[in-house]
Amino acid sequence: MEIGLAQILVYMMGNPQLNKPSYGMITNGGEFAFIKLVKAENYQYGISNLFATRNPGDLYRVLQILKHLSEIVS
Repeated sequence: MEIGLAQILVYMMGNPQLNKPSYGMITNGGEFAFIKLVKAENYQYGISNLFATRNPGDLYRVLQILKHLSEIVS
């Protein structure tokens, strides 16, 4: 998961709408983490807890987050 963080942050920095937060997700198929990037004076990012499909309820929570993100981005 860590290896993908730098790559997704670079992609998110390329967002032409810097006045709005950028959202991303890193996954290896069984684990998921969400990233939020905002442009203030400098770029600042936050990473969610790690969700794993083997943990009861985590997959449901991932789907809830994806649904929420689709609603705020639309």
